Amino acid sequence: MSEKMLDQNGELLPGTSGLTDSDTEISAVEESLLLESSYDELESGQRSPIRKRSPTRKRRVEVNHQQENPSKRTRYDNSTEALAKKISKSEESIRKLKAHAEKKTCPKSLRYNVRANIVPDQDFKNDINSIRKEAEQKFIGALTRFHYRKTERLQSKLRKTEQKKNLTMAKGKKTNNENLIKNRPKPAKGTKPHEQCEKVISLANTLIDKINKLNEMRKTCEKDMNKEVNQYPCCFSDYREKGRETQKRKTSNKKHNDRKKKKGRDIINKSENTSRKYIKNLSDYKMTTGQINLLSKGLKFIPTPFIEDERIKRRLLQDFKQFARRMHLRYIFHGQDKPIHPFYVKSDWEPPEQSSAALENFLEGVKTELAEIKLSKPKQNLPRNERKAIKELKTNYDINIKKADKGSTTVILNKKDKIQEGQIQLNDKQNYLPLEGPMVKETFHKAQNLINELHSNNHIDDMTRKWLSQTPNPPRIPAFYTLTKLHKPTPVGRPIISGCDGPTERISSFIDHILQPIAQSQESYLKDTKDFINFIERTTVPPSVTIVSMDVTSLYTNIPQEEGIKNRMQGIRQILQKRYSNTHPHTKRNDQTCTSGEFLPI
Repeated sequence: MSEKMLDQNGELLPGTSGLTDSDTEISAVEESLLLESSYDELESGQRSPIRKRSPTRKRRVEVNHQQENPSKRTRYDNSTEALAKKISKSEESIRKLKAHAEKKTCPKSLRYNVRANIVPDQDFKNDINSIRKEAEQKFIGALTRFHYRKTERLQSKLRKTEQKKNLTMAKGKKTNNENLIKNRPKPAKGTKPHEQCEKVISLANTLIDKINKLNEMRKTCEKDMNKEVNQYPCCFSDYREKGRETQKRKTSNKKHNDRKKKKGRDIINKSENTSRKYIKNLSDYKMTTGQINLLSKGLKFIPTPFIEDERIKRRLLQDFKQFARRMHLRYIFHGQDKPIHPFYVKSDWEPPEQSSAALENFLEGVKTELAEIKLSKPKQNLPRNERKAIKELKTNYDINIKKADKGSTTVILNKKDKIQEGQIQLNDKQNYLPLEGPMVKETFHKAQNLINELHSNNHIDDMTRKWLSQTPNPPRIPAFYTLTKLHKPTPVGRPIISGCDGPTERISSFIDHILQPIAQSQESYLKDTKDFINFIERTTVPPSVTIVSMDVTSLYTNIPQEEGIKNRMQGIRQILQKRYSNTHPHTKRNDQTCTSGEFLPI
């Protein structure tokens, strides 16, 4: 906005109309009336600089001011005439501003005249024009709202001033103003003390006469009815009746409270019994009610975390950066839909800002709204005793909490018993042998050599090789643990080796991806227990057939490794030859195809 808009005192300067040649309905005189204002009409958004004056100059200015204005002048004129004049001016300004807002115009002195020191192109001009129009209309709206508020303040001040004048005139001061005389409260007639007493006494006598007449009418009505009058209990009973009713009420309330307490205890006992169904405590530790209720929610239950506001804001900023990156990528690759690679590795490329003003403005608006979000304290999803149970279980290092092998039961064992159970299984020399040293690095190098060999022989493409090589270096040593089998007569641990981030994790997933379609195409394939139940329900069993179920103890550890691998490979080769006669089971580089009998070396 131009500096010529405001003077030293922060007041708007009068100027010519901002209407174009086509919109000349508002004249220059009307615009000058619009921009006129008193000292308290519009305060400047910035204070004028304070200049220090020398003492001699200050005295000289005060002497000149006293000579020009010998009588002391008040800063604000709060008379009714001045207030009415200000109200009329504000109403006139509102009318003129509304006329500008309807025509979407702006006075010339209020226009946005900032210019950039560049050579603008057409897009920049359009953006600046839209910004200028929006700013001018918002400024006019702000001025209109200011005048509305000012009008309300002046009207309330005017009413208070008139009321003060009326009160002063009512106290005995004489005035010739007809409006004040008309609004002056008139004194009440007959306000002498003895007259008031006479009136009260006459009213009391009148009421007594009317009550006596009413009683006589009631008695005559009862005689005319010739009917026995039954005595009904009065609403105001005596003290004894009231005491009996109070005692009865206390007795009934006590019974009600006892029933309510019993119902609450039954609900607690029922919920506790239900919670105990999902917990199997095989340890010596006695669980509290809060710990039982906590563990019954499952090991995947997430309590409400306590996070600081700064950490939440940093997380919001990170999420916004990811969102902006996805929006930029969609804008760049719009219309280039391609099938997703089964082993696609996400890129960390950060796209630059795009030329789309709509996209960048949208992202900037989202970022501003996120910055203005008021964070509120989240509500806890656990009661106090269960939050206390979390701390107690965390600090108890004598027990081990794991889920059962099957079902959703949580098993609690002594830590010593858990370690002893795993050690018994590892001491079986037929299935497990101790190593002289860790073989993780050796296995990792073997897996990497196999991946490079597959890539050099054109069995896998570049993206698959990149995905297979995502194993961390050095890799994580696989961890051994057990899950308790509760469905057995004697609880036994099932051994599991977690190979997450291990040297063979990626290549194992790659082989599983290839073999899954083959396994699912077999007639003997069963997906899960539900699939087996559906199969049994659909199958008609003849009367002469007997259904038998068998269980193999430690199936995988009892399979001979060399013979199992040899027989498995023969079966896989036969299936691959039937299934993929002329094509490779996986994408090759440069869209190459394999001839019959060329398969992935495993």
